Amino acid sequence: MHKTIKLALTAATPVLLLAGCSDFLKGPGLNTNPNLPTSATTDQLWVGVEVAVMAQYENYPLMLFMTWAQGIAGVNRQWQTYASYNGGTDQGAAEGAWDQTYGPGGLRDLKTIEASTTASGALRWRGMARVLEALYMGTAADIWGDVPYTDALSATPTFDSQSAVYAHVLALLDSAIVDMGDANTTVPAAEFFYNSDMPSWIALAHTLKARFIMHTAQTSAGVYSAAALGNVITETGLGISSAAGDFKPSHTASPGEQNLFYSFQFSRAGDIAPAGTHISLAKAAGETALLTQWYTPSAGTTGIYGAQAGLPVEYPDGYAPDSISIFEVTNDPAASYPIVSFAENEMLLAEAQARTVSLAAANATLNTYRGSVGAANLPVAGTLGAELADILREKFVHSFFNMEPWNDYLRTCYPNIPQPAGVNATAAYVPGRLPVATNEQATNPNVPPQNNGSNPLNANNFKLATSVDGSACIGQANLP
Repeated sequence: MHKTIKLALTAATPVLLLAGCSDFLKGPGLNTNPNLPTSATTDQLWVGVEVAVMAQYENYPLMLFMTWAQGIAGVNRQWQTYASYNGGTDQGAAEGAWDQTYGPGGLRDLKTIEASTTASGALRWRGMARVLEALYMGTAADIWGDVPYTDALSATPTFDSQSAVYAHVLALLDSAIVDMGDANTTVPAAEFFYNSDMPSWIALAHTLKARFIMHTAQTSAGVYSAAALGNVITETGLGISSAAGDFKPSHTASPGEQNLFYSFQFSRAGDIAPAGTHISLAKAAGETALLTQWYTPSAGTTGIYGAQAGLPVEYPDGYAPDSISIFEVTNDPAASYPIVSFAENEMLLAEAQARTVSLAAANATLNTYRGSVGAANLPVAGTLGAELADILREKFVHSFFNMEPWNDYLRTCYPNIPQPAGVNATAAYVPGRLPVATNEQATNPNVPPQNNGSNPLNANNFKLATSVDGSACIGQANLP
């Protein structure tokens, strides 16, 4: 009997060994790489999305739009070229912004969050995700015009028209507002913008609605829909009501938590300088507190001046060829520049009032805002154009490091910026769009024609002969 048992065990040994070997190199810490996760929780995805939003609105292409609108001045290396419209509009330049919009941290992860929160009933959280989706996709329509949306996450998506994207975005914001009033109080474990405060998120949604309605309110060159402007007035009345409600990134001075514009200035010192256009308009608006907040005089100089776009300068203590002294943007690693702000909300309201209600009503809104930032009242202008110029100037100077000055320029030609130094005579106009990314063009047969590298205005903008003040529009005169 003992011999039989021994023989049975001997025969079974290879089988046991084979069975054991099949699981020998499996299990936590063996075949799972913690640095290459294959899935993420909804909370983890949410953190990634919010950080990605901060990066998207604090980096390229935002800096490019700021340069074109002369909110900052490109003065060296490729940024001097960008300032003169001789670069930055190629297909490759749009690659990062396109990938961020649709890839990790963008629409793909937002759709996953929305599906998860729908399944769990966390509708307030879903509403917040929908607000961020609307921000991403409305901005995509601003930048590229027609973009993939309804089937954006398929292998070869079709392109929705720009007007269809805006309509979808506005409807999405309406649904988000409803979601954020839901009784279920489940919200992210970490939320960096408003700490999941629903009234703040709802106000943001209304201001975003006002932004995108204004982007589409123009029906022909200089002509605005009264109904659309009425909707702007309604939405701003429910929008961001103080600077404390600004939608802006969170930063500290600690490495890894610093704002990306600071990081750019640190790593690429000399490429970007303060823009003479932004500084001169702030002076004209009497915004002395704003100037000292954002600009630091160079050593041994007095006053605050800016560089001319496209001219090379030494930064920060150099001089432009015309002897205008250059000053540096305040180098604060913890600074946060609003993505959507109280200033924008109030100036959208004032513009809509000027165009549809009265100049006095618009001026009252303008001066109430100016009083909140310590600026003196301005008199009611004698003409619509002059009042609009005051309103758009206020919005421009308070929208530092924001792409709305570029959008406002495209629809109003304000500020009527001079042509930068070194501009190419064959492309002497402010670019009105970015081309679709190179990889998308190479792999997606549905990409519409990209106009052989030229960048005319998108469908919601019109070529303007004059600025709002009646002067000939310099930067759109040669636009195709």
